[in-house]
Amino acid sequence: MAKRHPTENTSDHPPSKMQKLLEDVYTCPITLEIPFDPVFAEDGIVYERFAIQSWFDSNSGDDEVRSPVTNQAMRPRLYPAIQFKKFCRTLFDEGDSVTGELAVRWRNLLRHEEKCLQTQ
Repeated sequence: MAKRHPTENTSDHPPSKMQKLLEDVYTCPITLEIPFDPVFAEDGIVYERFAIQSWFDSNSGDDEVRSPVTNQAMRPRLYPAIQFKKFCRTLFDEGDSVTGELAVRWRNLLRHEEKCLQTQ
């Protein structure tokens, strides 16, 4: 049986061009998911914050940290990908731009985030 990509749309409707682009270009290379808390690392790649931070933590004993994608040396600095997060939020809020399991996961995360912000 062929292994499916974690963000693959399993609904009856095929993914939109925008969803396909989102999955092809912005999937975190560590989690294989669209990052909910996206950050850029010094290698220019967008990662899920907890995933790349775990990568840095597990490789911190080395003389230098190497990119999990390019294998080039880099510092463990992370920069919030604010525009990317806004872009994703817009896509998922529109309702039909992104569908299937990916949409369900993201909308659940958005609801959870909103509840957390309300209790602060």
